[in-house]
Amino acid sequence: SINEIYKNYHFIKKPIHIKKANNIIDIYINNIPASINFIKSINPIDCLNTTKHIKIGEGGFSECYKCLHDNIFKVIKIISYNMKDKRNNLCVNKIDIIKNNNNEIIIMKQLKHPFIINVYKNIIGYNSTIILMEYALLGDLFDKIHNGLTNEQIKSILLQLSEALQYIHSKNIIHRDIKPENILIGNDGNIRLSDFGFSCFNKGKTLCGTIDYIAPEII
Repeated sequence: SINEIYKNYHFIKKPIHIKKANNIIDIYINNIPASINFIKSINPIDCLNTTKHIKIGEGGFSECYKCLHDNIFKVIKIISYNMKDKRNNLCVNKIDIIKNNNNEIIIMKQLKHPFIINVYKNIIGYNSTIILMEYALLGDLFDKIHNGLTNEQIKSILLQLSEALQYIHSKNIIHRDIKPENILIGNDGNIRLSDFGFSCFNKGKTLCGTIDYIAPEII
């Protein structure tokens, strides 16, 4: 029964740092009994001291908001556990989502490159994971393509993307979701590779990515 499942898993009753998320995952992996608490959680966003939230994007698994933090515009990425599929509200499925979020944050924390988006803070909460990251003032490459690019701009973008991919591959990381929407344009006019939600170390064994960009033979 669902009550039996609850006995063996632990809901997060308040926002925690990414390091503590590993303890939650260990409980899941090792099936160690843990207590459960249904106290209403604190909103993780309240822990970041941000203001002026403006929604600027939405994907299949997350929403992004422009905000003001330390007098600098940044972006909050909110990865909710309570999506349309009600099964995600079950504790066992929340743990799986947390595991994936944890993997994304661990990967992004290892990356420091001028052509990769910067991550500043992250909080794992009861209902969502929050990632505070750099704000790319000039939008994404998808819009730039439709507005038109010169040959020189195309060459520059491809060179920067190649350097970013060479860098992450040197760390045994593969992105697995390269597409114009995930290539942002920073304040300096250079690209910022973003969204490492499908990324993994060494090699991936699952079919993933965005259907519009997957090669037909792979599907």
